[in-house]
Amino acid sequence: MPNTNTDCDSVWTYQGYQLDKGNFTTAMVHLYRAEVQRANVWRSRLDNTTNWAVVTSAAALTFAFGTAENPHFLILLVLVLMLTFLNMEARRYRYYALWSYRVHLMETEFFATMLTAPFEPSADWGARLAETLQTPEFVLSW
Repeated sequence: MPNTNTDCDSVWTYQGYQLDKGNFTTAMVHLYRAEVQRANVWRSRLDNTTNWAVVTSAAALTFAFGTAENPHFLILLVLVLMLTFLNMEARRYRYYALWSYRVHLMETEFFATMLTAPFEPSADWGARLAETLQTPEFVLSW
């Protein structure tokens, strides 16, 4: 619902909507918690992929070199599987880096500047954050 209040206490104005300082801070805290949660989920997914690679490699090497009769071409098949895991991990790390960038931007430009007087974040931090939310682009190349 649009707010017609035009006092200088409003911080955020967009298409007729205004948020006062308290509501803006509450919205930023919720966004921050959501982005930290996303980054943590993707980091744990990275850990899973690494664990799969380690366990698969250990099992294949143990089997292949366990006895002379076991086929050694299995190591080549495991190499293909490792490349698949590496591809999955690279994709997951790109997503993790995107959400980590957002969290870092909020920590340095919003929360850190709130703790130092006077409250003066950089002028374009909100635009950079909005840009990553509206049109997310990976900060890392493939």
